[in-house]
Amino acid sequence: GIDAMTIEKLVRLKSGMNATVAGFVDGDEDAVRKILSLGIVPGDELEVLATWPTVVFELGSTSYALDSELAGRILVTPKRV
Repeated sequence: GIDAMTIEKLVRLKSGMNATVAGFVDGDEDAVRKILSLGIVPGDELEVLATWPTVVFELGSTSYALDSELAGRILVTPKRV
């Protein structure tokens, strides 16, 4: 079959996983604006460092901590190891 790229919500990744930002969940412009204002844009590569109590990930040389609601708005393509 066709190997479609998997799109997953950032909040569902496990720590230690790498992923590329694919886009954002529509419907909450304030949340998307907040994410973009942090400098997180599609095409960025990130590594998840922790998932509880907040989603912590590293993007470039910056670490971010987002609550699960915001992290649930970020769509990513997990990297297959």
